[in-house]
Amino acid sequence: MLKRLSLTLMAILLLTPWALAQEEKVLKLSLQECIEKALAKNIGLAIEVSRYKSSENTLRGSYSLFIPTLELNYDRSRRESPNTSVLDGSSVPVSKSNSYTIGLSEKIPLGGNLTVSLNSVRNESNSRFSAYNPNYNAVLRADFTQPLLKGFGLTSTKREILIAANSKEESAAALEKTVTDTVYSVEEAYWNLVYTKMNLKVKEEALQIAKDLLAMNEKQVQVGTLPPIDILAAKAEVAAKESEIIQALASIKAAEDNLKKLLSLEEMASDWAIAINPTDQPETSLRFAVPSLSEAIETARKRNPDIRKLDWTLKNKGLDVKYYKNQLLPSLDFQGSYWTTGISGDKLIYDGNPLNDENVHVIDIIRGPRSDSIKDALDAIYKSWSIGFTLKVPIWNVKDRANYANAKISYDQTLLQIRAAEQTVLQEIRDALRGVDSNHKLVVATKVSRELAQAKLEAEQKKLMTGLSTNYQVVQYQKDYEQAKSSEIKAVIDLNVSILKYKKSLGSLLEDKGIRFQAHAFSQKAPVS
Repeated sequence: MLKRLSLTLMAILLLTPWALAQEEKVLKLSLQECIEKALAKNIGLAIEVSRYKSSENTLRGSYSLFIPTLELNYDRSRRESPNTSVLDGSSVPVSKSNSYTIGLSEKIPLGGNLTVSLNSVRNESNSRFSAYNPNYNAVLRADFTQPLLKGFGLTSTKREILIAANSKEESAAALEKTVTDTVYSVEEAYWNLVYTKMNLKVKEEALQIAKDLLAMNEKQVQVGTLPPIDILAAKAEVAAKESEIIQALASIKAAEDNLKKLLSLEEMASDWAIAINPTDQPETSLRFAVPSLSEAIETARKRNPDIRKLDWTLKNKGLDVKYYKNQLLPSLDFQGSYWTTGISGDKLIYDGNPLNDENVHVIDIIRGPRSDSIKDALDAIYKSWSIGFTLKVPIWNVKDRANYANAKISYDQTLLQIRAAEQTVLQEIRDALRGVDSNHKLVVATKVSRELAQAKLEAEQKKLMTGLSTNYQVVQYQKDYEQAKSSEIKAVIDLNVSILKYKKSLGSLLEDKGIRFQAHAFSQKAPVS
């Protein structure tokens, strides 16, 4: 029965994964190549890049607040009205006008508005009392308004720009965090795949040892030095090792699929058939100086993207607090205007007095072009000005008080989020440092354990050949050696991952990998030693 089971498992191993492996395409990848592929094609990273670009556009758009606005206006009208006075100068008064206005307005950084305009109007009527017909009236005007309490200051006027600038930095920190998480996930998946492949080799070596023991037992049974029953135990061990290899192969496929997802290799169905062969080997020793815990925390406070993102969020919350506090003040606005006028037109010369003689006639016209009125306005021949103040005091300022209270609550919440993030990072650093220290010690300890287990197995195999040991004892030493070797590999992988976690928590992972991060433009160079 056991022989039949062993042959069946061998057939499965030969005809399924190993046979399929001959048809698979093998893609050899170094860790750096995996990181480059992930940064180029990772979907989550592409989403975060688009968010950053959107924040850039928002910032550019916010600067339009202080861009001057040019206004052009043209108006034309004709009016008829019934005669209601002897001074109308006509039985059916008719007036025509057309007006041109050009103006430039701009918001002042302290909250005010400045508008400069030039207006030119042409008026024409059928009144016989007109001294100028048509006449041209030009006005050059400057109007200035400035809030003195509510709405005064840079915080009120530049709030949109400042928030957009801080949001851009917040998006940059979020993007850096996504890049960091992507690099971390790729390297973790890479080492996990390395572990599964190295573990397969351990299982294959254990299978070969079990087969060698089975072959030796069969020879000894043939010569009569061992009873036939001892072959059964050896065959059972071979079958067990074959089943472990099947599980190890499945683990490799799962690890490959995880890495393929991070590299976005699964875009085409054919990509699933590609086998990934890692070319890098994990480090077995510390290659960097571990700083003290206090130094690590201080570095993380400045460089960890999670904390820096919240720092920029807090700045925006602080702007909201200042803005809504200002909105609680009464509204006191200053208004000032200065204008000059100019007039010209066609001056009518009558042969009498049109006020007391209906039969007067126009005997001459002195032409005056529109440009003369504009020139007079620009020369400031006729000057006028006005100033004023407007005070508005809300009877019950419920909305602004609620906005201010909510802004303070939101600010305090962000402070608590920063404290929570700092505590999380502190815990991550402490765990990572402990992991680095313990895993480094485990690498040394498991290496010694593996060497001793190997020596014990070799010694026991020699004793078995001389009849001083049993199959059972040798099988136990085989299991001990296999376990020691797997533990050594696991300790080496765990050491690399714990170093990776430490650098991620510290915020130095990208620098260590030689990734220059400048918002959405990042590149990779040779890793920093």
